[in-house]
Amino acid sequence: MTERLRKLGCVVRAVPEDVAPLAVFIQHHADLGEVLPRTVEEIHETLHDWWLVRGEDGLLACGSIWEYGPHLAEVRTLLVHPAGQGQGWGRAVLDALKMETVRRGVDALLTVTTTTAFFARCDFLPVALSAFPDKVRKDCVGCALYRQCTKEALVFDVAAAFTAAGYPLSQGVASLEPRVVLSP
Repeated sequence: MTERLRKLGCVVRAVPEDVAPLAVFIQHHADLGEVLPRTVEEIHETLHDWWLVRGEDGLLACGSIWEYGPHLAEVRTLLVHPAGQGQGWGRAVLDALKMETVRRGVDALLTVTTTTAFFARCDFLPVALSAFPDKVRKDCVGCALYRQCTKEALVFDVAAAFTAAGYPLSQGVASLEPRVVLSP
């Protein structure tokens, strides 16, 4: 099993040793304009919100959530290294983030992205960003691209999805602590 996990990778919660590699990985994608930059300090302060996949040559994928309250969390900085694209790592990290929102008892998971097709395949639905004023105030208003933003908002109804799948949140699913999610 250890060889299988080492070979295939797995989605795990980030640990302090991941901060520096995460910062480098994210900065590369921020320089390309794909995501907002994240400082080392910001990553360290929110480390409990980060999930990732390690490969033999470094990070294959990562993602985090930002919790606004029990009504909403946001997928942030979901990235897949080019060497890992098309292998299901983005979906695997997103699934870990979905389970984390369940564990925390959050009702909805928002994303603001240019990769709408990916999120639509993962059961996110288009929504007006103006429906989430906390997000607009936190990130959008101060962004240099605010008036010319090409990103779209999509939302995943966490409670409805897990209840429909036979896991009513009222029966304690929210208390589960995700440990490891095997490869896709």
